[in-house]
Amino acid sequence: MSVLNYQMLVSRYSRRYDSFVNWDFFPSIQLPILVYFKETQTPKNMQTKGSIGAKLMDRRDNGQMHWFPAYANARQLREQFEAHGCKKIGPVHGEEFM
Repeated sequence: MSVLNYQMLVSRYSRRYDSFVNWDFFPSIQLPILVYFKETQTPKNMQTKGSIGAKLMDRRDNGQMHWFPAYANARQLREQFEAHGCKKIGPVHGEEFM
């Protein structure tokens, strides 16, 4: 099973690539500050939508959104997303993101 492993503060997470709904880098791959992905591995009753407008951002309610600092090699991470068939989100201001 292929998984993305990442660590935030004191917690370590693993998410299966086949559970990814979509992903992207913000503001861009050229200047990656945040990595975003949405997955369906987290049970619906455990999903959180955050407190900074995430409920408005996630109108589709089709998975758990994740954001983390892009302190890894963003190009290498993008290669792994693509190699595992993960879909990239559409235009940031378009309906694909919502």
